[in-house]
Amino acid sequence: MAELKSTTYTAQELAAGNAGKLIDSAELISGKVAFLQCDWTVPAGTGAADTVLLGFLPSGMSVVGDLSTITLVEDGGAATLNIGTSAGTATNIATAVSAANAGTYLLGGVGSAASKPPVFSIEKQAIYATLSAGMTEAVAVRFNFVLVNSN
Repeated sequence: MAELKSTTYTAQELAAGNAGKLIDSAELISGKVAFLQCDWTVPAGTGAADTVLLGFLPSGMSVVGDLSTITLVEDGGAATLNIGTSAGTATNIATAVSAANAGTYLLGGVGSAASKPPVFSIEKQAIYATLSAGMTEAVAVRFNFVLVNSN
């Protein structure tokens, strides 16, 4: 009886045989992971279209929204947050992140936020959150961004 292989199996078998070579070579598999933690406490009088400057994305790094989180210590109110690298129109990291419930949420899976490709920065740039409405005063919010570098 013959043993037949699909093209997928053949490719996986070849890759498994070469795995040791790939791991030993930093030229083929490399990279750095970093984390950017931004804490913000909601001041009195926040409103719709207010923009929060969270921090800076270093040059050469990418934000991976599906691995990044937002933590609200308490319910933040009816606001949603758009997060990205453009003031006022920040949406390339996450969109419509609800501030309604306390807890920790992945930025790529909160509210109507869709999974987005990593945001790559050629040069240092700011990361912003834009509010759709006011948030509850004194609520502590923590943003944890996972950053990767391909070097």
